[in-house]
Amino acid sequence: MNKINLELIMQTYLAPSRAFHSLQLRKSKTWLLLILLLGLISFNHMNFFGSMSTEWIVDQQILYSGEVSSSEVNMLKKNLSKIAEYSGIISAASELAISLFLMLILASYYNLLGKMSNDYSYSDWFGFTVITQMPQFINALGFIFLQYSSSNKDLPFSLLNYGSINQILFGFSESHRLFSWSESFGFFTLWCIVLTTIGLTKWLGFNYIKSMLYASLPYAIFLASWFIII
Repeated sequence: MNKINLELIMQTYLAPSRAFHSLQLRKSKTWLLLILLLGLISFNHMNFFGSMSTEWIVDQQILYSGEVSSSEVNMLKKNLSKIAEYSGIISAASELAISLFLMLILASYYNLLGKMSNDYSYSDWFGFTVITQMPQFINALGFIFLQYSSSNKDLPFSLLNYGSINQILFGFSESHRLFSWSESFGFFTLWCIVLTTIGLTKWLGFNYIKSMLYASLPYAIFLASWFIII
C-alpha cells in the first residue's frame, strides 16, 4: 500500500475533512482502498460460514425462514443441507454484489448532486463514495475480533450485523416482522452518513444541515420504502 493511500485511510478516521480535501486536490485513486474493503468483507463471510458445522448453518437458515410447518422443516433441512457447505461462497458473493451495487448507486446520486460543479467526474464521485464507506472496514475488523474472541465456532448469523439498531436498541427476534429491517441499519451506517455530510460540505460548499439532508436521503428512502412494504 503506497503512502498516499495509507495517509488517506488515517485521515478518513482521524481527520475526515482533510481526507476529502486531499482527495479533492490529488484526485487520488481509491481502487486499492476498495479492494482492501471488499477483500476483508469477503474474508469475513467465507471464514464465518466456513468454520461452522453444516447442522448449525441449516438450523440458522430455518430460523430465518419464518413460520414453517413440521413437514416443511424436514423438506427445508434436506434442501438446505445440500448447499450448506457453499454458504461462505454464496454469502461472500452476495455481499460483494450488494456492496458494489450500493456504491455505484450512491456515486450516481452524488454525481447528480455535483452537476452544479464541473470539477468532478463520475470516477471522482466513486472515489468519494469509497471513502464514505470506510467505516465498514472498522465494522469488518470488529467482527473479526468478536468471532475470534468466542471459543464457539457455531455463532448466530446475527453477529454479522452486531452494530445494527436492532441489536443496540430494539432486540427484535428473528420472527419479528421488523427484524430484517432493523438489522440493515445501525451505527456504522450512521458513521457513513456523517462522513458523507463532511464530504459534501467540503466538495460542494453546502452548509452542514443541507449536506446532512442530502447524505441521509438515499438511506431514508430505502428504509422508508422497506418499512412500508413490510
